[in-house]
Formats: sequence, structure tokens, C-alpha cells
Amino acid sequence: MMLDIFSSFDMNCYNTMGSLSSTVWVMSFFFLIFCLNSKVWSRLSFSDSLLKMVISFMYGVVKRVQGGYFSGFSLSVCSLFFLMVWMNMNNIVPFFFPLMCHLPLPMFFACFFWGILVVSSLLNSWEQVVAMAVPLGCPLILSPLMVLLETIASIVRPITLTMRVVFNLAGGQVILGLIAELDKNLGLLYGVKFKGLAMLVIILVVVLGLIGFFAFEVGIGLLQSYIYCMLLCMYSEDHSMWYDINKQ
Repeated sequence: MMLDIFSSFDMNCYNTMGSLSSTVWVMSFFFLIFCLNSKVWSRLSFSDSLLKMVISFMYGVVKRVQGGYFSGFSLSVCSLFFLMVWMNMNNIVPFFFPLMCHLPLPMFFACFFWGILVVSSLLNSWEQVVAMAVPLGCPLILSPLMVLLETIASIVRPITLTMRVVFNLAGGQVILGLIAELDKNLGLLYGVKFKGLAMLVIILVVVLGLIGFFAFEVGIGLLQSYIYCMLLCMYSEDHSMWYDINKQ
């Protein structure tokens, strides 16, 4: 079977040795495990300072929403952010299996956090959940319809969250592969015609273009991780209150 630009998303086509294709999923986390077990994290370095700055920023983001008052929510979202950043960086490294470009992993994270928030809100006060689904001033006869529509919109949230991150990252993977293929074809096509300085200029332009798009994909990976976690935080704003407003 001939491979195309989408073959990098197929685990069975990713490894030429079929018996070892299942190990690709584990190898994608190998470098992360290596770094977490290294001694570099025990020293005061630029990476350590940058890590603390990012942690402080993410904690500030979570604390500004209602989810910041939930036990363990801030730590979970910050941990998810760093995990997604690392996996997104792995996506753009050659010969790493693009985990975040497949539905199971981002769908699991989205459904898990969304489900926890929904169950917690219902157990706390299902009356508030139903009341928040009806807009202020809505006619009484339309209340059941509004509750139904809001329920459907809430159920679709993890699906849209997953589709957003998967399509953005997968699109970047496809474009990066197309540019790499174009660079290879240009090198083979014009490498015979041009010699010396002209060939050097062509190679330099091609490499700089690939590096530029690679840096762009790094920014996209960071931005998608932030948006993913930010939307999870915004979902916590629909959580029912922990107190009775009438008693205030």
C-alpha cells in the first residue's frame, strides 16, 4: 500500500515492523519520563524559573473562575496543561506518534473534567442547575424547551472541545508534512541544475521556511493547550453555588 500525507496518523503505518507498532504509544512518553527522572529539576536554572512562572500563571487563571474554589481542581488543570503542552511538542517532532491528533486522549480528558463538574453540580443542587438553564424573563411555557436546549448544548461541550484541538493540531501536522515534502522535491529538482552559491541559497531558504513553520507550530501547540484548559475552567462557571442565596 502506498503511503500518503495522512499515513503519519495511522499507528499501523507508523512503524515498518508490524510487531512493534503497538510500542509507538509508549515511546511517545519516553522522553517525558526521562526528563522527570533527571536531576535537572533539582537545580535552580532557567527552565526551573520558567516552569515556576508558568505554574503561577496557570494557577492565577484557575483561581479567577469558580473552579478555583474546588478541592484539587487547580492542581488537576495545571497538570493537564503541562501534559498537553508536552504531548503537543511531541506531535511536531519527527518519528513521534501524534497522540493529541487522535480522538481518544483529548476526548477522555474533556469528558472526564466535564463529567466531574456536571455530577458535582447536580449533587450539590440540581434545582439551581435547572434554574440556570432558563434565561431571565423567559415565558413559562418555553421553560421546558429552554432546559432541553441547554442540556443538549452542555452535552456537546466535550465533543466541540475535542474537535477544536484535534483539527487544529492535525491540520498543522498535514501542512508541516506538505512543506517537508515540498522541500525535498525542490532539493531534488533544483539540486542538479544549480551548483555552488545558488544551491546554497536554495537550501538556506528551504530550511529557514521549514524552521519558521516549525516555530509557528510550537506556538499553536502552546495556544491550543491554554485554550483547552481555559475552556475547562470556564465550564466550572456553570457549577451550582455551594450556598443558599436566600440565606445571605
